[in-house]
Amino acid sequence: MSKESSTYCKFAHLGINCDMSGMVQPCQLSSYWFKDQNGDFLHLKQDTLKDAWRSESRRQFIEKLDSGVKHDACKACWDVEASGNQSQRMRFNETLKDVEAMQEQPRIVVLKPGNKCNNACRSCNADTSSAWYKDSYKMSGSNAPYKEWIKFFKDHNSTYQKPSIEEQFKAWQKGIIFWDLYGGEPLIIPLTYKLIKDSIAQGTAKDQDLQIHTNGTVYDPNLIKLASNFKSFSLGYSIDAVGLKNDYIRKLSVWDKVLENLKKYRSDIQQHAKMKLVIRTCTTPWNVYYLDELWDYFQYQLPIKIGSPTIVQDQPHTDVSYLPTHVKQEVYKKLTNYSKKDQKYEKWIKQPIKWLLFDPNDHKEKQNSFMLFNNKLDKIRKEKFNKVMPEYASLFTL
Repeated sequence: MSKESSTYCKFAHLGINCDMSGMVQPCQLSSYWFKDQNGDFLHLKQDTLKDAWRSESRRQFIEKLDSGVKHDACKACWDVEASGNQSQRMRFNETLKDVEAMQEQPRIVVLKPGNKCNNACRSCNADTSSAWYKDSYKMSGSNAPYKEWIKFFKDHNSTYQKPSIEEQFKAWQKGIIFWDLYGGEPLIIPLTYKLIKDSIAQGTAKDQDLQIHTNGTVYDPNLIKLASNFKSFSLGYSIDAVGLKNDYIRKLSVWDKVLENLKKYRSDIQQHAKMKLVIRTCTTPWNVYYLDELWDYFQYQLPIKIGSPTIVQDQPHTDVSYLPTHVKQEVYKKLTNYSKKDQKYEKWIKQPIKWLLFDPNDHKEKQNSFMLFNNKLDKIRKEKFNKVMPEYASLFTL
């Protein structure tokens, strides 16, 4: 079927997502993992990036989408589209429509080189943040000694230290048009800087767009100078709430320090026309009630561009569509009654509201997932949801 197919995905033809676990996917939203000819999951600790790109499993995945089949692994996009929102698939089909695919390599690399991180965000987990290990161990109820339990994450820490991975990225440099770098926290992961410096050394940076997602805990005075060599640069600055709410949601984060670093990056980036600083927020059950407050802060108190809120769908306890119906209604009422709302706000809040009001098929049986998880985590961390967010927390007792 042609690319006009209702299931066609341009990103699947162009991109690759290298997960912090060392496994490889078509994109960061997919639940599909590339496999070898024996049906075993490909893993970069023993397999190569070329193996993943050339795999028969990748070809079959793309073929299904091209032929009009709604692949089960793409549920994240299908659900977003069912809610009336624009999915990542739809967005990239528009923005990448003129980019030609290359048979031997990706044009876009989404890279999560390990889970080394200095935050333990409530919407995160041990797979994506090393700062989550102890809490995750306690929540697991495992009978295994901690030193044995933690061995599961050995590959998260070591896979991307393999020289062969760096060498393959070097070989692909000329064909890559976009680097999308995550962590853990990418500004404390060496491979981030190795790739940036290699792009500059090879002279390919001038033809590449670079995006880095940071939690704001690290200020690197040399980052913007390095990034100025790229065709464009976007620094996605992750903030989910303001003040103490930020510190509660993003464990180990300190609001005053995050704000100080933000102002420094804003000052650095203002000197470069081809760069942008964007506040990135993930819509989760922890912050959805306060999205209007977040908008207000970065619209009026510290004016910085705030991007469309990302919809989190990975687990029922991190997904606002699974909140109890009466809570959804109160959140909806508050967000739509925001006193300073205008066309910009209404456009910005439109997607998270649509997702909030969307009911998954298993909503009824999983609507208490957030509070069950959060109460358990509060107990481990000796923190209190109703102390930090009393008005919001009270909704769950109705």
